Amino acid sequence: MTLMKKILIGIPVLLLLLVIPIGMTYYKNHIKKKNTETTNIPTALAKKGDFEILLSEVGTLDALKSLTVNSKGQGKIIKLIPEASLVKEGQEIVWMDPSDLEKQIKEMEDSLKSTQQDLEKTKETQRLQIYQNDMSVAASKLSLENTKLDYSDATIKLAKNQRLFDAQVIPETTLEDAKLRVLSQKASVEKSELSLSQVEETRKSNLISGQIQLAQAEARLKESNRKMQELKDKLKETVITAPGNGIIIYEMMWRGGDRTKIQEGDQVWPRMSIAQLPDLTRMINKIMVDEIDISKIKVGQDVRIRLDALSGVQLKGKITKIATLAVDKGAGDAPFWMRKEASGVKAFEVVAEIDPNDYPLRPGMTSKTQVLIEKFSNVIYIPREAVITSGSHQYVFVANPRGGYERKEVKTGKGDSNYVIITSGLNGNEKVFLRDPSKPLKSSEQDAREKKEKDSNESSAPTLPSPTVPAK
Repeated sequence: MTLMKKILIGIPVLLLLLVIPIGMTYYKNHIKKKNTETTNIPTALAKKGDFEILLSEVGTLDALKSLTVNSKGQGKIIKLIPEASLVKEGQEIVWMDPSDLEKQIKEMEDSLKSTQQDLEKTKETQRLQIYQNDMSVAASKLSLENTKLDYSDATIKLAKNQRLFDAQVIPETTLEDAKLRVLSQKASVEKSELSLSQVEETRKSNLISGQIQLAQAEARLKESNRKMQELKDKLKETVITAPGNGIIIYEMMWRGGDRTKIQEGDQVWPRMSIAQLPDLTRMINKIMVDEIDISKIKVGQDVRIRLDALSGVQLKGKITKIATLAVDKGAGDAPFWMRKEASGVKAFEVVAEIDPNDYPLRPGMTSKTQVLIEKFSNVIYIPREAVITSGSHQYVFVANPRGGYERKEVKTGKGDSNYVIITSGLNGNEKVFLRDPSKPLKSSEQDAREKKEKDSNESSAPTLPSPTVPAK
């Protein structure tokens, strides 16, 4: 082989030997590096199917109807049956300290005995007074009758003496004596009549006085009996019974600046609400919705409820009531389970009636509630962080089969705090990057933080898990 041929053959080989290292270096420094960078960027699939906008809140269960257990009296609680106990109508459930009332009843028993004795004494005095008055009247009547007889005899004797005097049988002095005797007897009769009248008036006065004294003694006894019955009724009220069947849930009360369940040692007063006996056959779910979201809530909207106490169980229901007035989540007028939230946040209580079910639901159970705000069929949706905004344009970065990416301009529709609907620019099933792959990591993270803050200010949805429902 001539030298020229060897040179001609060697030149391509030499060039190949030079190109391979250069190509390897380029692949390593550019293509391989680029693929490595995009591999480390999180991605998500553009899903196509049904999409739901849900508002999620933490809530609590309660009974639709409930009987209130009220205290009729006042005192210190010394015993309670355990909360969540199933009770029957008339069953004793709360006991208050009866010692003060028992002491008062003992004192009243002694007072009542003395009053009863006073009444019996008054009755005996009245009977004796009536007997004495009757005897005095009888004696006065007898005296009057005797005086009248004496007067009659004196009158007859005067007539006889008058005839004898006219016949000049007796002297005039004898006639005058007869006349004086008649006048004397007549005066005695008048005196006896006056005495009888006075005795009868005395008897009548004593009778009235005795009746008054007897009535007063009877009134004192009646009042003592009334007070005794009142104390006995109050003693009965120290034991509170269930007004119906149900499960007992004790009320909250202030203690040391905090609200806690009623417990032994607490002081109660008349008509104070001690507990609730909820009807467990019909339950409701209560949530507090921030004022910026309340306009999205409507009566009749569907709700989905999951309970911490019943893993894997999802309940359904519909909104039946929306409060007309907002409360401060951190204030005392908010439900107790919301008061650890920051004060100053206004919210409305929203009530949903739960569909009939056979699960062991109890008032006070914590719920994770989702309210269906709006539903879309056959739409494309992606995570919000995948959408990049530049001026008036929005675009996403879509992964290609070669390990690279391409930028596609899109238009967005409605969404929630996690996902947004894509109305144009994607066909579905594309893999989209969740941050800008064309920027360094630190720059992309800064952009993501700014975008997250912006979305947080613009979106009012809460931060519970994603409310999306993928297509089946």
